[in-house]
Amino acid sequence: GDAWQSAHWAQMLGMAAWWLWDNLPDDLRAGVRRIVAHEADRIARAKPPHQLRRDTKAEENAWNSQILAIAPLLMPDDPRRPGWELAFQKWVLSSHLRPTDKHSTTLVDGRTVAEQFTGANVFDDYTVENHGFVHPDYMTAYSLTVGCSLHYALTNREMPEALLYNIPGIYGNLKWFSLPDGGFVYPNGQDWE
Repeated sequence: GDAWQSAHWAQMLGMAAWWLWDNLPDDLRAGVRRIVAHEADRIARAKPPHQLRRDTKAEENAWNSQILAIAPLLMPDDPRRPGWELAFQKWVLSSHLRPTDKHSTTLVDGRTVAEQFTGANVFDDYTVENHGFVHPDYMTAYSLTVGCSLHYALTNREMPEALLYNIPGIYGNLKWFSLPDGGFVYPNGQDWE
């Protein structure tokens, strides 16, 4: 807990437990709830970071948002649920904000994007930079947030509009980097062997 990726791993534990819930003993259920609630509370209290150059925070914000989607699944009657859901919307939106969104009058979940602007993680041309160059692998971070739409569908809840904000532009741009075999073109090079 309380580590760089611990919310990401805790949400995986929580999602696996949710699928197996009826087959888990009570003490294991309680333990999973405790872990998920701890990480959800920690992320809900934190401010989403932002950075455009060298190391986008899009991916980190996206993976941190997931714990806030899992917590209500495991604890639908918990009094913290409304706070987790508000924080989820904030973290999801923060993942894919662009500099021009600072002045956007587009309504997302009942408020203008400008009112909700916390900083940009995606360039205005819908690319992101990580490892010091435009990096298509990190442009796919939207899959972490969009994947949470399943939680909403399976529980008959309306998903936040923030879940899809700027995603069509990122996806549309990402197609230019795609190869027929499913890999990517790295126009700025690649530092992963």
